[in-house]
Amino acid sequence: MKKVVGLLVFAVMALLPSYAQYRVTFVSNGVLYGLNTDDEVWVISQYPNGHETVHHVYSGDVVIADSVVNPYEFYGKNRPVIGLKVSKYDFSGVTSLTLPNTIRTVEGIEGCAIETIDLPASLTEVPNLSGCPNLKELILPPTIRKVGVCLNDCPSLTHVHLGAGVYQVDRHAFDGSDALESVTVDEANTALTIVDNVLYDKSMTYLDFCFPWNKEKVIDIPSTVAYIDSEAFRNCEGVEEITIRGDINALGSGVFRDCVNLRKVSLPESLTAISPYTFLGCCNLEEVNIPSSVGSISVCAFENCASLTRLELPDRLTEILARAFLGCENLDVDIPQSVQSIGWSAFANCKKLSKVVLPESIEEIGDSTFYNCSGLLELTVKGKISSVGEYAFAYCSSMKELNLENFVGDIERYAFAGWNLDSLEIPESISRYQSSALSLYDSLTVAKIEDTNKTLDADNGKLFFGCNNLRSLYVGRPTSSGGFIELPALTDLTFGSFAYDVSDMALSECGNLKTITCMSTTPPEAQTITFSETTLSDGVLRVPASAEEAYRNTSPWSAFEVIETFPDVVPAELTFNGTDSVEMRPSTYLSLSVAVYPEQASFSRLTWESSNEEVATVNEDGMVRANKEGETDITVSTSDGALSATCHVSVRYVDAVEGVSTEQIVFYPNPVSDLLHIEGAVPEATVTLYDMTGRLVLSARAYEGVVTLDMSGVKQGVYLCRVHDKTYKIVKQ
Repeated sequence: MKKVVGLLVFAVMALLPSYAQYRVTFVSNGVLYGLNTDDEVWVISQYPNGHETVHHVYSGDVVIADSVVNPYEFYGKNRPVIGLKVSKYDFSGVTSLTLPNTIRTVEGIEGCAIETIDLPASLTEVPNLSGCPNLKELILPPTIRKVGVCLNDCPSLTHVHLGAGVYQVDRHAFDGSDALESVTVDEANTALTIVDNVLYDKSMTYLDFCFPWNKEKVIDIPSTVAYIDSEAFRNCEGVEEITIRGDINALGSGVFRDCVNLRKVSLPESLTAISPYTFLGCCNLEEVNIPSSVGSISVCAFENCASLTRLELPDRLTEILARAFLGCENLDVDIPQSVQSIGWSAFANCKKLSKVVLPESIEEIGDSTFYNCSGLLELTVKGKISSVGEYAFAYCSSMKELNLENFVGDIERYAFAGWNLDSLEIPESISRYQSSALSLYDSLTVAKIEDTNKTLDADNGKLFFGCNNLRSLYVGRPTSSGGFIELPALTDLTFGSFAYDVSDMALSECGNLKTITCMSTTPPEAQTITFSETTLSDGVLRVPASAEEAYRNTSPWSAFEVIETFPDVVPAELTFNGTDSVEMRPSTYLSLSVAVYPEQASFSRLTWESSNEEVATVNEDGMVRANKEGETDITVSTSDGALSATCHVSVRYVDAVEGVSTEQIVFYPNPVSDLLHIEGAVPEATVTLYDMTGRLVLSARAYEGVVTLDMSGVKQGVYLCRVHDKTYKIVKQ
């Protein structure tokens, strides 16, 4: 007897897996069962035997018993079979499956060959039946509560009946089951109802989603519906027209996304915003009303609606977010004067957009906002634009005139590239341009940088890059790193009296440069390599008559073989641009800008003076530094003292109760290499720095309104600094 017992123990031990999931496995009526450490019985399809895995392959009709006895127990008892967990590869040949009412979990039967299956009342969720090629119909028992992503890619499935207990259906439950003709709901179900193949809650106040295989061309959403879920109609290719009658304030995001045959939508007048991705990819959408109550059109709302030709935007609209109308190739639309912000790429590739009027409230134009609007004929700017992003207006190839008078800040690279311009003027309001910001104008022949003392700063690029037909150029102000390299057609170049230093202008490659005119009575600083040998020997230098001797005695101007003179243009007026009175905070900086009239007047370098240097000082370029509270006058004069102008500067701390004007916030240096100093913020205000993806990079508190951000460890690029609910662009070099 002891020997027999020993053999049985050995046999059981031999069947034990190398892991503790099942303490014993055995086969009964063609089914492999596993008994776990909790004495629960599961249907399985494989078990380990030493270093190998033994597979039990199922095929044909499989009947699972409701209970089994462990044959290795002397006094075995019937244990209920509570779960089925098999490998789908071992179960793929099963054509019929009978499950007992004891089963609570079913896993691994996806892709099997069954045609029908009766789900036991013990289940609360539908097992994964995705990829079952022969499954034709599924009727759910009343105990099923949820239908998850479980019936994908069942090519023979034509009907599903939802039982009385179902309260949740995943919108992707039937993806790829293209033969599906109907989904019905049991009359006893108190949670859901289906009308025109659209799933609602029972009271029809909540629209869950439309089944993608819906063949209904026209859908009328009843007035009882108060909310439509996100992506409710996504990929419903059969739907052509939708009317929403309910009192709905907002739609879920992407409600009609990728409805490629949708042509007409009637939105309710109660709607206050167009949600993200609402009509993204509705390439055949032709008609949609924007209710007068709408104040916001969100990201990608109409992206790639290529058939949309006209859209009336409401007067209450305040924001058009990123990519809102990107790729609407045939759309022509008027921007309401109520709009306060337009996001990046909002109108990119709107090739039929013919007229853009930017309201006074618009201060910044983001990257690629009007990129490739090739049909644009007219651009009107009513306010002051402080920043123009990369490619903002690039390749608006029908534009023949660019008026930059209202652009008062930075212009990023290729912002206006590809316009069909003959001439271009850069006003004194432009303070900085990014690499190749005003470039790629094959048609440009004449360009002028207007006179002012304010330096035109360049970031890693050459002004007028790619303007291969530019013949005449006037440079009326100082430039930094702004070489005009490779302008093969340039023949005439004029330096205004404010162009004190032209050393960085690499003009040696401008082989056709024949005439250089200098308006200043003091020769600008230059290098011997500034001009080519051909220009020095064959070209003509024109200078004011009163300054001829100075040029003949100053290198490299003295190297010109031909120097001609013209009568001095006597300056008649000297004025500050913008205002003759400013306010500053202590320890802040301000660059004052002046102009001399008439333009192209001849004078020497201006002189600057502060009446009270304890309050504020000023350098030779008009940069004012506020030192302490008080009053002072900044006076600028021509060298002979014949003309002067005065700007009154008031230096004081601003009470936080009064608020702080955004013009008082100073960032320096910008571009920045390591430490960025920010002055003029409200005391204790939080200052945050984000990259262009919206990720927070740095954050600090502005104690006493001053803060320094250490950007030495930040990568090169463009960043957004948030102060006082305003956003400023910072360049890390």
